[in-house]
Amino acid sequence: MNNYEAIFIIKSDKEENIEKAINQITKNVTDNKGKVLKTEKWGNKRLAYPIKKHKEGAYIKLNFSLDPLQVVKLDKACKLISGILRALIIKK
Repeated sequence: MNNYEAIFIIKSDKEENIEKAINQITKNVTDNKGKVLKTEKWGNKRLAYPIKKHKEGAYIKLNFSLDPLQVVKLDKACKLISGILRALIIKK
């Protein structure tokens, strides 16, 4: 298993939507036999340009360990979660 770092921009209209998106992401990691190491909320920030007609988003940083073959599945699953505007996953 490799360690990864992911940054997510989530719609910041309601706090419960942010928590719901974080729970779905962590559930996807654990369902794929991974382990969430750390979750950081960076707060709401103004975006440089509108993404899906949103000018502001909540930034979340997630450190996790996962099998390299499962990262592709996680990336695709994150794109299907409605609250996520952008996702970036990199290997540490």
